[in-house]
Amino acid sequence: MRKEGLDASVVKAVPTPGMAPCEPLLDSSRMMLPQHKETILVKQKELNRMAKLVIDEQEWQLIGQVLQDSFNGHIKVTLTLFDPFNARERSGFVTVIS
Repeated sequence: MRKEGLDASVVKAVPTPGMAPCEPLLDSSRMMLPQHKETILVKQKELNRMAKLVIDEQEWQLIGQVLQDSFNGHIKVTLTLFDPFNARERSGFVTVIS
């Protein structure tokens, strides 16, 4: 007796009736353990991690000059702060330099 398997080209993903269409990862996660789903999401987040830039001496001097100008002239500055997953910007006035 011979068992025949399904041909992968014939099998198609069919959405679950009553469920809204969603991403394939999340759609298939209904059949995963919650721990496995969390592990996959953490790994995907790590793939989007940005490397920290190296700032050379000339750039440090330029940054220092802009901060000094803001302190002396009460000029608003906007800084982009490093975050491995998304850029954060902060605006304000320099009031103290130590």
